[in-house]
Amino acid sequence: MEKNETTVRLRGIYSTALAKILIDHEFKLTYPSAVILKRFSGIEALRVPIDLDILDRRNRQGIEINGQEEVIEKLLEILRALLPDLTVFYTKVSPNGIYKGIITRINTERNYAILNLGKTEGILRLNDENFYGEVNEGDELLVRVEKVRPGLPEVRQDITIAGRYAVLIPENAVRISHKIRGKKRDDLFFLGKTIKPDSWGILWRTAAVSEDVAELIAEIDGLKKLARMIFKKAEKTKAPAAVYEENTTTFLEFPSLSKTKLDEIRSKVVATIKDHHKLKANDFSLLVDFGEKILAKLPEHHVIINEATDFTFLEIFPSLGSEVCIDHVKLNGRTLFLSPGYVIKSDPNERKLKLKRMFKAGGKFDGLDLPKEAGDYGVMEVKEGDWFVKTTYFSRDGMYKGEYFNINTPVELYPEPHRVRYVDLEVDLIKTEDSINVIDLEKLEYAKEENIVTEGLFNLTMEKTRQLENMLKADENSSTTV
Repeated sequence: MEKNETTVRLRGIYSTALAKILIDHEFKLTYPSAVILKRFSGIEALRVPIDLDILDRRNRQGIEINGQEEVIEKLLEILRALLPDLTVFYTKVSPNGIYKGIITRINTERNYAILNLGKTEGILRLNDENFYGEVNEGDELLVRVEKVRPGLPEVRQDITIAGRYAVLIPENAVRISHKIRGKKRDDLFFLGKTIKPDSWGILWRTAAVSEDVAELIAEIDGLKKLARMIFKKAEKTKAPAAVYEENTTTFLEFPSLSKTKLDEIRSKVVATIKDHHKLKANDFSLLVDFGEKILAKLPEHHVIINEATDFTFLEIFPSLGSEVCIDHVKLNGRTLFLSPGYVIKSDPNERKLKLKRMFKAGGKFDGLDLPKEAGDYGVMEVKEGDWFVKTTYFSRDGMYKGEYFNINTPVELYPEPHRVRYVDLEVDLIKTEDSINVIDLEKLEYAKEENIVTEGLFNLTMEKTRQLENMLKADENSSTTV
């Protein structure tokens, strides 16, 4: 393998589609699964160090990519050109990065502390087994990033030093990846006992299985020097600041259009039913796998098979009175779980719902500058595939207060549990008895400048916003004329 080739390890429900994209663009797959080896018969079963590690996000609505920033950007350039509504959530810390933080607040009720890490904040669980003693606001702590995710990363006080083949760990032990078996496991255990640094233990990573002893010893020597450098630098570093950073993590959301495109790409490799990735993301794997086994044997009947899948979906479509959850994904990567709605009108064939949502008193309605009062409610109208969600606000006695159109990626409806999901594109339309206004455009412009959304998605959003605005104004003029 050429040294300048980028190696990628893939895991998760998007693996086949992404493998097709990566292979077409001359990336090399390392540690490929048995399924990927079978589907791409021409690739090698490489087991070499990983440049990019790609796996499903916890909610399966996209992926996380771990690696060097410039290598991640190389892949993002390709994905941005392919996936129409891709959204990218950058993190401001490095996984396993080491930071000197300052505790800014402590929540004793929920057992966590918030640390200022410099570029962002982190959350320290005070009931974690690796938490060392009491802390107070203003204390400085040396911490390691344990979990990187949209929102606040989780940090811990146990400092580890990670390499490609091994990790120095703060305990007197030699540990070995559970994926390493047989004689090689015994050899690594003996080697670890022999070369383990004072006051450190060694965790051998899966990649160690393919390297010779000299290379492994050299890495441990390098990690010892790195550990000394990190702690020496930490003593001199003024908090809050980064002490050591290496790889970064970037989270990708695959909204409706991106999932459809990935379905299309996957279908060039293996039998793929309609809405494959959407259904997989919602844990309908048995239905998907069954449909695709039939499709592989009877490809000429793809229309009937897809209709059967649709029928199953419609059978469990939300009915009157059903509770529907609302996943409102922000462009910082956080998902706001809005107060649920209850179905007051259901149209399965059109994939449309009307939901009634009750509001607590306090605060103001978005964009309307009107206070929320006791008994106020909203009627939310959603249709799968629409670029907006409409909410009409009413007082407790049914008096009209205004309409709010949230511009978003095409709406997705999920059947079990009943759920609406979309990415909020920040632009909104506000309609009152007196006016129609577009607001918050600058937030979408900022997202474009920061490469959170592509220029293509920005332009498409602006087009959909203008279309909606023109339609509302035409309706208003028509009703005025009448």
